[in-house]
Amino acid sequence: SLHAALSWFGEMTEESSDNQRNALWRFSLNYYSKPGVADACLFLQDHYKVDVNVLLLLLWLAAAGKALSVDEVAEGDGEVKQWRDSVVAPLRTV
Repeated sequence: SLHAALSWFGEMTEESSDNQRNALWRFSLNYYSKPGVADACLFLQDHYKVDVNVLLLLLWLAAAGKALSVDEVAEGDGEVKQWRDSVVAPLRTV
């Protein structure tokens, strides 16, 4: 599961949960700031309903050598669906 993957990453790096989240945040900011990445992410979001945060999480895990199965990705996406639909999506209309 997505939780197992994050636990694995924390064990591998021996980082606390706060440091792990900070590592993900730093990775996301760095990756998103690269030329063309923001535009590509927003295109995927607008045309294919890709959750950019989930995408960045998957890229972070992949950079650490951890791949998730299609089922694990679907499970993780399902865990954030309610938040995305009730909070994030309405904010995009502002």
